[in-house]
Amino acid sequence: MVVFIIMKKLIDECIEQVKDNFEGLCENATPGSNDCFSCFQKQFFGGNIISYNCAPKTQIYVARYFPVHVKENAVGLKLMPQEIKNRLISENPLNIISVGGGPGSDTFAVKNFLIDNELAGEITAQKDVYLLRVDKEENWNHIAGIVNSKVTDTELIKFDARRKTLDITAKQEWPKKFGRLYNIFTMSYFLSEMGSQEEVEAVAEFINKISSDKCSVVLINDRDEGKVHQFKQILFENLSTNTNCEYEDNTKYHCGFFYDDEDRNLISPKLNTNSIRFFKVLYI
Repeated sequence: MVVFIIMKKLIDECIEQVKDNFEGLCENATPGSNDCFSCFQKQFFGGNIISYNCAPKTQIYVARYFPVHVKENAVGLKLMPQEIKNRLISENPLNIISVGGGPGSDTFAVKNFLIDNELAGEITAQKDVYLLRVDKEENWNHIAGIVNSKVTDTELIKFDARRKTLDITAKQEWPKKFGRLYNIFTMSYFLSEMGSQEEVEAVAEFINKISSDKCSVVLINDRDEGKVHQFKQILFENLSTNTNCEYEDNTKYHCGFFYDDEDRNLISPKLNTNSIRFFKVLYI
């Protein structure tokens, strides 16, 4: 219930900001638009360019997709076997990286996953959780910061959320030192944006450099289409691992969130999951 209250406030904030800041269409508006909402909708049709190069588009994206994307990532986390979950939540600090993180629906899901485990009595000691959101698009930073602020520290869990603007498919941009090793890698609607096998192989190399060999896992949430299946296979074949534990699920669910009639008519939100979730254990 608390999660849905948080989502409601977030979506209301996004919609109101778009309305309040509208001063006319910008030069990059989708042809045939009459406001930011129609600009967002029309970009997906007629061969128009799909981009999130302005604040209103990122805000509308969150209002339209956030609940269902959180649900998809939450379902993906439930693929985790109990033994693996026990190992992960025993790690302290627990290091999490969102690859191509966008607005942060995946890290929101991970935060709530950890909080649920605390409430269930499975986390019983103080835990430091470091979350890094990596994305090449700076336009996501503002809305991702708002999303991150909605889930705060608990009695036992202290969250330290950071961001880094980086195209991880471009090896020349990689830092010389990465600083820490990560336990959880999330990729939500990231593989479907890859353009080639070489880019996927670069992502695998990036993960191999910074994955913990004590305990680490990868969660992918993406479109259930041939390209994603192909790139997932390439990624998994190139990841360093000491297990063969892999799980997948494409069961469809309602997101569990219900929009007001006015909001639903305005933004045409996606209500049902339509993705495939892949969960792979790297080290255990």
